[in-house]
Amino acid sequence: MSEGREGSVGWGEIGLRVRTALIFGAVVAGVLAVDAFIKPLGGLALLAFVLAVIYLACKEACSLAVKRGINAPEQVATWLATSWALFAYYWWVDQREVVLLLLTIWLAVACIEGLLTAVFHLRDNRSTKALVEVGFSSLVGAVIGGLLSFLGLLRGALSSGVGPVVLALSSAWGTDVVAYFSGKALGRRRLWERVSPGKTVEGMVGGLLAGALVWGVASGPLDLPAFKAVLAGVAVSALAQVGDLLESAYKRWAGVKDSGRLLPGHGGVLDRFDSVSLSAPATFLLLKLLAG
Repeated sequence: MSEGREGSVGWGEIGLRVRTALIFGAVVAGVLAVDAFIKPLGGLALLAFVLAVIYLACKEACSLAVKRGINAPEQVATWLATSWALFAYYWWVDQREVVLLLLTIWLAVACIEGLLTAVFHLRDNRSTKALVEVGFSSLVGAVIGGLLSFLGLLRGALSSGVGPVVLALSSAWGTDVVAYFSGKALGRRRLWERVSPGKTVEGMVGGLLAGALVWGVASGPLDLPAFKAVLAGVAVSALAQVGDLLESAYKRWAGVKDSGRLLPGHGGVLDRFDSVSLSAPATFLLLKLLAG
């Protein structure tokens, strides 16, 4: 979440954010290390991590809708979204037959569970509003699952293992960190005060430079043309910040400052992965273009 939560932040709050970021970063690094160095797992660690993130993000998104009187059944969203992730995983994993069997079973259960949840919700709430709530939940699952499942597709984007995944995460979170501190130090002009008062134009520019730097550094290991990689980094950083702003607008609509409380100082999972939701698909598409 670029420039952190909205409003003024003291040094105690910054310290809390740093501690949480270090712990969370260690968890992510551990997942990627297991994926990279323990080959028999075949990316299962990353898959489990992505499934957990998608599941929690969907629950948070549905809980925010409740604050506006939209009782979106979260089971519809979570089953739909996690099915996306499994489908993305299938495209690059070696053991396709096994994964196809698991995916078939998962989709069958997801369809039954999601359909039953929708039917019972409509039966218990006989109104047009209930239909809207089921549709809203389906939309949440499709958007969150569809976007974050690109983390799975990135795992097989190039012949470099988790490298593209690291690039997508570094682009988003590097943008977040640099935008936050450059905005705090140099920020004068508000970027979009109505939606996110804490974000500034100066912070946005700092974030764009961070994205360019991350991609410039990655161009060597990933064998990408350096200048085009830097331009791609700017584009990915811009989209990461758009994702951040869209989530801020959604929270503003729900009347809350954070999507959850799982990550002290950062908010919820949705807060942490708002920028990743657009940086991941953008990274996938740009890598395909640059490497093609």
